[in-house]
Amino acid sequence: MRKKIFFMLLLAVCSQQTYAQKFSFTGQDSTMQHTRGKTHFLTTLEHYQSEENDKPISITQLNTEVSHYAFNRLSIGAGLSLSIPRGSRYIIFEEFESNTAGLGITGFGRYELINFQHHNFYLEAGYGMLFTANPFPYGGTHWNFTVRYGMGYNVRLNSGQYLLFGWRWMHISNGTGFVPTNPAYDGNGIYLGFKFVKGS
Repeated sequence: MRKKIFFMLLLAVCSQQTYAQKFSFTGQDSTMQHTRGKTHFLTTLEHYQSEENDKPISITQLNTEVSHYAFNRLSIGAGLSLSIPRGSRYIIFEEFESNTAGLGITGFGRYELINFQHHNFYLEAGYGMLFTANPFPYGGTHWNFTVRYGMGYNVRLNSGQYLLFGWRWMHISNGTGFVPTNPAYDGNGIYLGFKFVKGS
């Protein structure tokens, strides 16, 4: 995780040097800072890989989100996702498949930490639920809670369209109480997306 954080910060610094643009922590020098009252529509394609060696499971996910800026830099929103887990989990040297598909809903917050003239660096966190056709992870339930956090980079293509990419960590489990056991999935993922801004 530290390598990913270092990479994102290094990218921000290199971009600062390349375009000779000033960091804006107060928003006085960035056209991307004036976001209050705007609504953003976002679609991302994500790919996660499990952290545990005994659970080599990957998840491909398609997300669509809508968020609103109640304040400059800070947006809150909700999203829908289609998740496709693929792979196996080993329990006492026995292999169990975790191939399924699911639909999820997530609420999230996103804060733009560093702004440049035409791009910015942000942090985000979200919480939601996921329903899968088969119990996931193996030995779990159809319904699970999800937690995610990460960071990313917005690049403005024009006044109302943005390209973004970044890293996210995601946790999936039933939170105990539904079944005697609570198998969990923890994975690191990368994503690429497109954002459209209404009211820009």
